[in-house]
Amino acid sequence: MPIQSRTVLINDIDAAGVMFYARAMAMAHEAYELALLECGIDFAQLIRAGVGALPVVHAEAVFHQPLRHGDRLSIAVLLKALSNKSYTVRIVLMVRDLPAVSVTQAHVYVDLASRRAAALPDSISARLARLDQDVPPVPAPESLPTR
Repeated sequence: MPIQSRTVLINDIDAAGVMFYARAMAMAHEAYELALLECGIDFAQLIRAGVGALPVVHAEAVFHQPLRHGDRLSIAVLLKALSNKSYTVRIVLMVRDLPAVSVTQAHVYVDLASRRAAALPDSISARLARLDQDVPPVPAPESLPTR
């Protein structure tokens, strides 16, 4: 499971002083792209080649606790499901080793010539399988610390 570190910056928070949901989604997607790069999938190269794409077809986020300016995050990117034409990843933003935001993204492989879903190339499937499938447990809301 690729783990990345990041700090919540002033541009990540809203007027209430907590992370704005769109920034959480963007941060999760950035972590996903970097994790794929670590696994050998280079988005820039895939896009330049003009053969296939991996668009998001579904995304959702669950906010377990608020994130505030200065919080140090650990971000885990995990493979949740892998099929012939698609895959799903879970990206967990954690603070003090507790989940703060869990993002799920489903992607489908699209052949750019036909603009239709197609089988994932073996090279991509094999690299995706490198993402650990051990998903950190999400604690019940009542077990989360309050600040």
